[in-house]
Amino acid sequence: MSQPAPQTAAPQTINPARLKAFPIFASLKPEELATLAAQFQEERRPRGELLIRQGAEGDFFYLIEEGQVYAQREEMGEGIARFLGYFGPGSFIG
Repeated sequence: MSQPAPQTAAPQTINPARLKAFPIFASLKPEELATLAAQFQEERRPRGELLIRQGAEGDFFYLIEEGQVYAQREEMGEGIARFLGYFGPGSFIG
């Protein structure tokens, strides 16, 4: 018998001012930030959770506001994972 999936909090849209802290958006005007912020939802992920799998469809863009993300790439046919780096606050992936 399987157990139901754990319930997670509903995603929340983010305040446009939070985007200004990311260098990639620093030059945007307030109205541009507001339009962009409406497209984002805040998510918190547990430590060690896989965010993106190599070769999967790229339909998410993650802004890292706190913590770190570890990135690696699997070398095709070799079964070896190559370390690419850590991404921390102000970084983005996806």
